[in-house]
Amino acid sequence: MDPKAIRTRNGWTSHVTIIDTFGNLTTDLRADLIINQAEVRFSFRDRTILGLVDSLVEKNGDLVALVDSEGFIEIGCRQRLRLPGN
Repeated sequence: MDPKAIRTRNGWTSHVTIIDTFGNLTTDLRADLIINQAEVRFSFRDRTILGLVDSLVEKNGDLVALVDSEGFIEIGCRQRLRLPGN
């Protein structure tokens, strides 16, 4: 049985279902369940992410939330490429 996001009094509790080769986390929370995507807040451990972005490149080096190609919330971070001599 696949995990499902659970509606709570304060929002949703969701689960990480996939960790891709880049370390991005796909959750079981469908984006269409979020009423106000501009003001949504994602919290886990000691981190909070405010709002959704369209792509990982919008906040280079910062943790972001976005909608993946299947309509689920994904948490990820695009790291700056560090080249020798930089």
